[in-house]
Amino acid sequence: KISEKKISLPDNYFFYPAQFWEHKNHIRIIEAIDILKKKNINVNFVFCGKDKGNLKNIKKKINKLNLNNNVKIFDFLSNEEIKYAYKSAVALVMPTYFGPTNIPPLDAWANDLPVIYSNHLSEQTSDAALYVDPDSSEELADKIQKMLNIEVRKDLIYKGKIRLSIIKKDRENAIYEL
Repeated sequence: KISEKKISLPDNYFFYPAQFWEHKNHIRIIEAIDILKKKNINVNFVFCGKDKGNLKNIKKKINKLNLNNNVKIFDFLSNEEIKYAYKSAVALVMPTYFGPTNIPPLDAWANDLPVIYSNHLSEQTSDAALYVDPDSSEELADKIQKMLNIEVRKDLIYKGKIRLSIIKKDRENAIYEL
């Protein structure tokens, strides 16, 4: 069991486990945090992943917008630490450009975490996510704000469990057919 002392996480944070590639779109999240902060809505984010050439730009944007207290960045987290981060977060936020299938939404649902996801990847997540245009910081800020509502989160967690069970059943059927 992971202890809170092992990794220090902020209160009421959103989670995005993704390598720091440009196409993973961390910059859009940072811009959304800034939009919300200007509306006096303070949200925190935890990012984790290896630097794939874009971490310098991400940190520069965080500094420029004075969001150092709102974003915590981890390089490597163990599987236990990632699970703890999923379990403790408000939601997974994933405005990526790449898909069509990604592991983090599945991990989020397995850990009772609601999902904000890129609208062009909705085939994977069906009705079990809030969708955003990955090019729109304003839309992302709006969905993050919406996710602060406990009823919205409960509904998406329920739909995520259903979606995960459908995906598992489809996988079992595919394996059986093979």
